Amino acid sequence: MSESFDLHDVDLLTVGTVGEPGSRVFYLQAKAGSELVTLKLEKQQVKALADSVQNVLADLPQPGDLPTAMDLIEPVEAAWAVAMLGLGYDEAPDRVILMAREVGFAV
Repeated sequence: MSESFDLHDVDLLTVGTVGEPGSRVFYLQAKAGSELVTLKLEKQQVKALADSVQNVLADLPQPGDLPTAMDLIEPVEAAWAVAMLGLGYDEAPDRVILMAREVGFAV
């Protein structure tokens, strides 16, 4: 099992690609302070994540200012490939929670 990450107060959460269409690689990045985590995703996971985020945020109050710079931060080097994503909302701290499991992770 590779390194695990537990980021709080995330400054940036974005998805992007590297490469040409047909051979692109999809990445998820989260940044909290000076810590940057990059994970590799499949195209279908990106779609499912976008749909889930939209559903969760639809039930929450509209946020204030949103970031406009959503590009991947270089260098783009994935810590590991994602097998499973989970998304939820925790009311007590008023946070959206995103959990990713690594390919090959045993439960």
